[in-house]
Amino acid sequence: MASLIGKSVQSKTRALARAAAGPSYESALTKLARCRNIQQDLADLVATLSRQALYQERASWDDIARSLGLPAEEVRASVEAKDAVLVRAQRRQQPNRSQKAAHCVPDQHRLGRALSHLQRRDGRSVRALARALGISPSYLSLILLGQRVPSWDRVTRIIQACGGCPDDLHGLWERARGLHFADKTQEQYQQSLQAMLRGLYIAACEPDVKELTAVSPLLQARQVRAMFHGSANCPALAEWPAVSVLARALQADMGEVRRLWRGAFDA
Repeated sequence: MASLIGKSVQSKTRALARAAAGPSYESALTKLARCRNIQQDLADLVATLSRQALYQERASWDDIARSLGLPAEEVRASVEAKDAVLVRAQRRQQPNRSQKAAHCVPDQHRLGRALSHLQRRDGRSVRALARALGISPSYLSLILLGQRVPSWDRVTRIIQACGGCPDDLHGLWERARGLHFADKTQEQYQQSLQAMLRGLYIAACEPDVKELTAVSPLLQARQVRAMFHGSANCPALAEWPAVSVLARALQADMGEVRRLWRGAFDA
C-alpha cells in the first residue's frame, strides 16, 4: 500500500513541478488543486507508515509523533481517522483479497481500534477518560492501541464510559483473548453473528452505510442496517451471499463468520 501511494505522490509531484517551473496553460487554481491532491496522498502515506511502525517495528505513538514533529494525540487521532479510508482504498486496489486480508490486522488491534473509535466519538482525551475510569493514561493508551487486552469487566467500563454498548464488542474481545465457545444454541449463534458484524463496523470507524453498499449490488442500505440493528433472527442475516459480502467489506475472518452463520441458519 505504501509503495502505491508513494508512486502516486511521485508522479503528481513531478507533474506539479513541471507546471510550476515554466509557462503552463494551467491556471493557479488548477495548480492549487494539484497541491491538495498531493497533500491527501501524503496524509494517506503518513497513516500507512504509522501503522507499519506500530505493528511491524513496535514503535510507540510518541516515537511517531517525534518523527513528525507533532503532538502524539493529534497524530493518533489523524491516523486512526484515516484507517477506514485506507482500508476501502486497498480493497478497491485488490478486490480479490479474501480471508488472508482479515489476518492483516490482529484481533487485539481490531478491538483496540473499536475502543479508540468510541473514545474519539465520546470527545474526551485519553487522559480525561483514564481519570474517569481510575486508571493510568499510559495503560489506557496501550488498550486503545491493541497492545493490552484487559478483562471483560475493564473493557465493559471503557465502552460504557464512552456511551457504547458492550454487547457490540464482546465478540471482538473474545477473539482478542483467544476464546472460542463452540457450544451455542441457534439463538446464541445468531446473536454472536450480529454482534460480530456490529463490532467490526465500529472497528472500521462506522463508515457510511452507502459506502458499504457500494461494494456490491447484493447489499442494500436497509438490509445492512437490519444486519447491524435488527432482531438477531432477521431475514437479512439468513442470506449468506449478502452476509459474506458485508463481512469481507469489514475485513472479517471469513472462517469465523461462516462458522457462526452455519450455527445460526444452515439447517
